[in-house]
Amino acid sequence: MALTPDKDLFGESAEEIEADEPRWQEQVSASIELLRLLAREASESYRAGNAAPMLFADDGRIIRDQLP
Repeated sequence: MALTPDKDLFGESAEEIEADEPRWQEQVSASIELLRLLAREASESYRAGNAAPMLFADDGRIIRDQLP
């Protein structure tokens, strides 16, 4: 599917995206503490050297057999 000015990657119009915004805000607000915890854990893991770059194939898929 080709992107156009009136459709996004998933084929939704600006009006559909705007209509979904309150639901997204509610979901993010309900999970903000979990998101903070996950971000903190990821940051600590990165600083401890437990992270590696992700490798992707030309089609955008993760190359799993080369993961650490």
